[in-house]
Amino acid sequence: MQLSLQELHLSNNNLSDVDFLQGHATDLPLMYLDLSFNHIRSLGGYAFDSIPLLRLLYLNNNPIGTLDDESSFAIRQLKSLEVLNLGETRLESIPDWLFERNGKSLRFLDLHGNHLMQVPRALQKAVTLVSLNLDGNPIRALDATSFVGLGNLIQLDVSNLDSLQLIDTKTFTPLRNLKYIDCSDNHQLKNIHPDAFHNVTTLALFAFNSNGVESIPPYLLPWDTLAFYSIHNNSKICSTLNVVICHDSKLVWVLRDNGKALHVVTCIEENKEQSYSNETGCPSVSASSSSLLFHPFVLFAVSFGIFLPYI
Repeated sequence: MQLSLQELHLSNNNLSDVDFLQGHATDLPLMYLDLSFNHIRSLGGYAFDSIPLLRLLYLNNNPIGTLDDESSFAIRQLKSLEVLNLGETRLESIPDWLFERNGKSLRFLDLHGNHLMQVPRALQKAVTLVSLNLDGNPIRALDATSFVGLGNLIQLDVSNLDSLQLIDTKTFTPLRNLKYIDCSDNHQLKNIHPDAFHNVTTLALFAFNSNGVESIPPYLLPWDTLAFYSIHNNSKICSTLNVVICHDSKLVWVLRDNGKALHVVTCIEENKEQSYSNETGCPSVSASSSSLLFHPFVLFAVSFGIFLPYI
């Protein structure tokens, strides 16, 4: 009798190994295997030999900790693998050679909630990735080497990186097809380089909420061409570029550099003795308002994309 099982859902079954997959006389036509939320710490080197057609593998929420040689070998042998979820498996690193055999088939990789301190170099071999989730890792910095080889990537999640302090120049330049990025809730992030997105021309959605930056570089992105962007709730940035300013501090844009508009997004603290427009967040025009001007700069506030001078 020929087996026709293509999907196997085994999450939340207190499994500690996958030995039951081994020893079959013929290959199984399994394409989807869910082993999430079990107690698996290691995989045998030949754990998946009987399921060579596997395309989707979910190992998330297992206490793996370290991808030892046998576990790595088992994953590496899956030449047709398209989706791999290793989220919340306590990983501190990934072997550089993990994707040597399936790097040209893998499209979706989830590494959220691990202990990775840098973007794994193994990803450089995963050249067909279109979606990468690094949410919730203690990555300290992102730079021009972080995403090398990922030219097909469309969606990237680098949120909740509690140790992230710097996004350096040309960090996202290798991502020539990037359309969606979520870079939010990175509370230690103090600096994003003005050229972090150098030569990235495909971006449609940019989420940059609740970070620790004090300003956003003026030419970070071509704001007018984005389908959607949001920079709510940054510690020193009051609101998005096109909505009403928050109450406690005021969003302003600075014109400088011989009159060339640099549009630096920053904030000035609210002066309780000064009245402010509810619509724009600008100080109301009055004789006392001159004390708030940062000469020789000319300050502009933003309301629904309109620059409103107050001097």
